[in-house]
Amino acid sequence: MNLVIPLKQISENDRPRVGGKAYALSRMVARGPHVPDALAITTDAYDRYVDATGLRERILLELHRKDFKDKRWEEIWDAALRIRSMFLKTAMPEELSAILREAVEALFPERSVVVRSSAPGEDSA
Repeated sequence: MNLVIPLKQISENDRPRVGGKAYALSRMVARGPHVPDALAITTDAYDRYVDATGLRERILLELHRKDFKDKRWEEIWDAALRIRSMFLKTAMPEELSAILREAVEALFPERSVVVRSSAPGEDSA
């Protein structure tokens, strides 16, 4: 299970785990246009985070308090805020943090980096 994959190593099989944007960038790298070095953090890293911290269960409890079709928009909004708060208050496990830090430092030693967020289904079509 790869938690981090350099653009140059992303294959078609990785697409569901890295998302459409990272996959498209990897194809550009393969065809030759200059694309800055980058890493894709896979959905496996997210899964490890929510499982190791217990967030997955807490989110599911929040989402299943009441049948979605019976919720008012205010209840949906409140649930979203509570879930957001869970993420903001839950530290990343040190083991996962170390894996991600090592991958970034290996590709970008002593350099600042920029993080760009993209959901797996974003830019997929």
